[in-house]
Amino acid sequence: MLTEQAHEKFPQEQVDFLVGRARELVKDLFRRDPLIYWLDFLFSALLGWGTFALALTAAAFSFRQILFVGISCLALYRAVLFIHEIAHFKKGTFKVFRWVWNMLCGFPFMIPVFLYQSVHFDHHKQNFYGTRKDGEYFPFALKGKEWIVIHILFSFLVPILFLARFLVLAPLDGQDVGVDHRFGLPAAGVFLEECGRLENSGVSGVPGCLGFYRGNRSKNYSSYSSVPVVLC
Repeated sequence: MLTEQAHEKFPQEQVDFLVGRARELVKDLFRRDPLIYWLDFLFSALLGWGTFALALTAAAFSFRQILFVGISCLALYRAVLFIHEIAHFKKGTFKVFRWVWNMLCGFPFMIPVFLYQSVHFDHHKQNFYGTRKDGEYFPFALKGKEWIVIHILFSFLVPILFLARFLVLAPLDGQDVGVDHRFGLPAAGVFLEECGRLENSGVSGVPGCLGFYRGNRSKNYSSYSSVPVVLC
């Protein structure tokens, strides 16, 4: 129906307009300006950490502290979202920017770039996007509304999972003391893998956030990423 209406509304030459031609017209807009990236990111990160420090010095639950916390959250959230831009950088470009981002956001929030890149690449594959293999997809529209609430509530547990992954599981795996090799996964750990395995085996009721860890286990473990839970 929509296709028929489109043909009636627009002349044939517009219908036949190629996407490639459109990209050609706007290709100059795809050139990354390092100055814009640096100014935007550094302003967001420094504002976020600066107001966070001010919030720590303000009286507890005062208007001043609440204001600083709000500004800090928004600014740092914007700074963290640059991880998506970094994932799309061409290999070998923006090396210093990537390093600085990891120092100011990636490592402090336990979401270094390498946790996100692989699963995001799978997300853009035509045979992965919007399927059960898509590590950044969960069919909320097909689930009950309660899963949206569960998804949000579960995100509060993510920092604990991150700490367990980086401070407990990974060091044990590095010591080679008989710990399962899955502890070295570049993600939140075996807990998430087992939840995904349960879901794939037909067990329903896995929280929406866990649905982000289903992607591409058969190829490599790097498909698991904890970042989508935070950034979704």
